[in-house]
Amino acid sequence: MTVGPLERSDVRLRPLGDEDADDLYVLHNDLELKALAQSYPLPVSRGEVKRWMSDLAQRSDDATWGIVDLAKDEFVGVVRLMGIDWRSRKAELGIYLASGARNRGIGSQTLELLREWSFGYLGLRRLSARVLASNEAGVQFFTREGFAIEGTLREDAYIRGRYENVVILGLMGPN
Repeated sequence: MTVGPLERSDVRLRPLGDEDADDLYVLHNDLELKALAQSYPLPVSRGEVKRWMSDLAQRSDDATWGIVDLAKDEFVGVVRLMGIDWRSRKAELGIYLASGARNRGIGSQTLELLREWSFGYLGLRRLSARVLASNEAGVQFFTREGFAIEGTLREDAYIRGRYENVVILGLMGPN
């Protein structure tokens, strides 16, 4: 699904474009970020990144934006609504920030924009997130932003040669 830009004082969410391919290539090959995102720890090529971008634009159950730090006019990450379920009006959310963009309020502003768009424009009722239990900063981020811990999937993700628990967090909309 291709969507237009959303903006706050310090952050712009905009559709991914060809100009983002190099930054996405770096993000997709950041092994620490891949582990936090519960993704396969394999390197990807620039061609695979471009195919991924093209595939996302065609999906009706996925909305993806590049995150731009307006103070530096710099691409710093990606935010996605995945598996949008139009019947049940819910989606899973993922925020992927470069290490230099963390702990600066960018994630909070990104989530605020996404929450408004998801519950307001799309009319969703629920957002969820899956976070490795070992990612205490990630769990704290979502709970600080109003998400409730709904449960733990025991040994649900195989990361760095071992199984890890995954915390499920949820946020209900105003309806």
